Amino acid sequence: MHYALAVRLRATGAVDVLFPERNNWIPYAQAGIALGQIFSRVRCDRNYKTVQLKGIELAKFAADVLTQVSEKPTLVLIEADVWRNERGEENGGQAWFQLKNEYLLAKRDILDFQHVPGHTCVYPRDHNQLRNLLGVIRFRTGNETTQYITNRQAWNENSPARDLIRLSGFYDTSVPELLHYFSIGKLPKTQKAQDTPTARELYMLDSQNDEYGVNIPFKHQQMLEMLPFFIRSDFQKTEESVKSICRVPHYLRISPAWSMGNIHLPYPMHLGKQLIKDHLCILGVEV
Repeated sequence: MHYALAVRLRATGAVDVLFPERNNWIPYAQAGIALGQIFSRVRCDRNYKTVQLKGIELAKFAADVLTQVSEKPTLVLIEADVWRNERGEENGGQAWFQLKNEYLLAKRDILDFQHVPGHTCVYPRDHNQLRNLLGVIRFRTGNETTQYITNRQAWNENSPARDLIRLSGFYDTSVPELLHYFSIGKLPKTQKAQDTPTARELYMLDSQNDEYGVNIPFKHQQMLEMLPFFIRSDFQKTEESVKSICRVPHYLRISPAWSMGNIHLPYPMHLGKQLIKDHLCILGVEV
């Protein structure tokens, strides 16, 4: 399957969802029911291809969302993976290939949707329809990002490295034209508790009720690369104002529903992925 949805987090705390080929945002609670109905229909009719979007359909959805920005200042977040593909059978061909590294620097102040049906144009930064779009942030995760940082003190100590205690942000100054901001989650509460000789020796069948047993997940926090582009002119005046664009999703990795550590992706993107994951069982797709 290749499916996408957009999640909107408002300043009031309200969360809305937009599906492809639909024009209206609906509350997150209703979106779960609506997505279940979509997946159920596909499960009953294998010829119904709504969850097998091709690359150009993904690009059209991205373009539609970006050009439907409301009257409120808006920041758009999108992952590089899948969305940037220019060719390939895995997503049915080209998507939004402006997100590729080789194009992004030259096209940092435009939105290139020349190949997208219903748009077929390049949107300049001063386009009246996009005046409330503060910027777009492209994310890279996993094996595309450096999943560790070092400092001289830790390197020379001959002691095991630990995750950062707090949510931490860093930026790369080697490419001044494009800010590369790196967000690293804080040390999970369970990690320190399990990093003991007693916990390390436990097996899956041992001490299931032990407070430091294997029933507690052990995960390192991921580093995310955030690259903002199409930044509104009043946020391009200083380096600090550009960084502020990235700090919004950086702090949104602190979820109101999760206190053990930090969620992987910023809250709106996390909700979108979770919504799809919770309904994949209807299609019989293994996660």
